[in-house]
Amino acid sequence: ARGVALPAGCPVCGSPVLREADEAVARCSGGYACAAQRRERILHFASRRAMDIEGLGDKLVDQLVGAGLVDDPADIYELTAAELAALERMGEKSADKVLAAIERSRETTLARFLFALGIRDVGEATALA
Repeated sequence: ARGVALPAGCPVCGSPVLREADEAVARCSGGYACAAQRRERILHFASRRAMDIEGLGDKLVDQLVGAGLVDDPADIYELTAAELAALERMGEKSADKVLAAIERSRETTLARFLFALGIRDVGEATALA
């Protein structure tokens, strides 16, 4: 049976799709230039098992990336209440809750932070080692 052909380019950013010889997966080579990869890195960073930033979910991350407010995880810590409150479906109270969750995430373990960075082949167990 024939396999499914991989696209030559990323459907989001158009960068070449590459597959390393020793790996089973193909990846967009766009890195942070690819909006889809930026979004996923930020979602992973904020996830419960990583930095555990409550309220920073799919829809909010989409808005933050789309508005150019967050390009990498470090940008999360530069957000202001005014920037958050100006987003769709986000008022002052919600913005304050998200900012409080961001502030709480500053107190974490080294292992969680390493896992949150999303370094390839560094999962939760490796980060603890």
